[in-house]
Amino acid sequence: MSLVRIGEHNQGSSTITMQVVRNFFRPSRGPSGVKFTELLLSIHIEHSFTKEVILGLYLNKIFFSHRAYGVLAAVALYYDKQLRR
Repeated sequence: MSLVRIGEHNQGSSTITMQVVRNFFRPSRGPSGVKFTELLLSIHIEHSFTKEVILGLYLNKIFFSHRAYGVLAAVALYYDKQLRR
């Protein structure tokens, strides 16, 4: 079924790089424009940074619940430990 016939928009899965783009830049356009902008920014980021750096950006920005954003905050909240950077 096509998007036009069923009138639904299903969110596809995205790469970690695309999630970094979404978390840091939050492109604001129509549904198809957002995905295209995310794709272009993701390509630029993947050419500019190593996979380790991209994963680090992701892990230090994602939400782990209970107001814990990033691994350091989650470890402090859930394990009452302080990690060094």
